[in-house]
Amino acid sequence: MTRHARRGTKYQTDEPNHRASRGTMRRWVIGMLFAVIALLHLAGTPAAPADQWVSLGPAGTQVAAIAIDPTTPTTLYAGTDGGVFKSTDRGGSWEVKLSIGSVAALVVDPTTPTTLYAGVGNAVYKSTSGGESWYPVGSLNLKFAGVYTLALDPTTPTTIYAGGYCDCAEFAFTGFSKSTDGGATWQAGGPS
Repeated sequence: MTRHARRGTKYQTDEPNHRASRGTMRRWVIGMLFAVIALLHLAGTPAAPADQWVSLGPAGTQVAAIAIDPTTPTTLYAGTDGGVFKSTDRGGSWEVKLSIGSVAALVVDPTTPTTLYAGVGNAVYKSTSGGESWYPVGSLNLKFAGVYTLALDPTTPTTIYAGGYCDCAEFAFTGFSKSTDGGATWQAGGPS
């Protein structure tokens, strides 16, 4: 019997074993699928395959920023909607170090890793004790709705940049402030 798959294309389907070979192939594929499923079930599934992410916490928070101590990489800091958390065991356990609200930006001084900066609302907080105590640094002199990013100059870590955004009724601003004295004073910079 001749069929037309497309206009002008013909093929034959009157082979005697055509349906049998298609059915045999289907049974073989289904049998192999069951065998693979059975082997996976017997072997168990790994807890965390190498190509999947695993949540390390801190539990119950939304993490907006992560910083790693450059000299002790087992020490992690997380900027969250509940403040700054610290882990000294690669994220196995977490401890609150700054309970102040949302922290959107976090950076560790590469030359003095016990010095950290956190963007909290429209302010920058600083710790010189590895997160044990914090204090607000000088005024950014801008009407940021929030500090969303922080960066340190890698050659002069006392030079800090704080990026922010405000979409206020009276004005819209996108830009940054710069401090050259570890956050004591700030100057406006960037596009606005």
